[in-house]
This record gives sequence, C-alpha cells and structure tokens, in this order.
Amino acid sequence: QIVEPTYIDAGTHAIPPRFYWGDNYLIKPGFYNLYYEGSVWTGQSWANYAWEVTYEIYEVPGERGDWYYHGANGPDNYFILECSPYGPYIGSNYKSNETNGAYEVLKENDKEIVVRQKADGISMKVNYKKVEMRN
Repeated sequence: QIVEPTYIDAGTHAIPPRFYWGDNYLIKPGFYNLYYEGSVWTGQSWANYAWEVTYEIYEVPGERGDWYYHGANGPDNYFILECSPYGPYIGSNYKSNETNGAYEVLKENDKEIVVRQKADGISMKVNYKKVEMRN
C-alpha cells in the first residue's frame, strides 16, 4: 500500500505548496532542501517518519556555437524524488527514456543515504537524512 506523506516542504517556490503528485515542475540548477513526514502502518502499529533530502541539480551544457552554427541545447532532464517512509530513492527519465538505474551509492546506513547519478547526460547528487519530526 502506498501512503503519501502527511506534510511536505519542497524547499523551493518552483514547487507550489499545493502540488499535484506525479506532475513535473521546472527547477533551475542549484542546491535544494526537501523535508517530508508522515505515518505508516507497520503491521502492528503506526510508526512516524521524517526525512530531509538535500539535492543538487547540475546543468548539462549544450554544444558551443559559432558564427554560422547554433550549438544544440543541452538535454532536458527529468528527476523524480520518491517520498518513501523507509528512505526515499531517486528515479529519473532522460529525454523521456527510462535510465537503467545506474546510481552510485556514496554512503548508506540507518540514518543517511547519499547517491550520485552515473548515467550519461544526467547530473544530480542527493543526500537523504532520517530526522525527528518537526511538529
């Protein structure tokens, strides 16, 4: 059963406070912080969870142009941040094609997960940290 978080702070005004699940939102390259929290049924009781997600989006440059040639734009990148109670994972689409899930895990333990995208044309580094609920 998929349970959506009860509270999300996207950390950027590019994603409105009342957003639609599954929609894409244009975000410029930079550093962003996302926070989410909720409750999940464990089979015996309700468990609270909260995660802070720090992510960095890099711009993939296009081709250099000259006097008689306009260089091609860099590729469009689409990232999906899943907000799972058990620690989020990242998925991505590259030019509307699924990537092969080639991510490099830089760090992983009970409290923190750090991954970096390894596929061509996509640049994103994400740090997931398990935290106490704010409220």
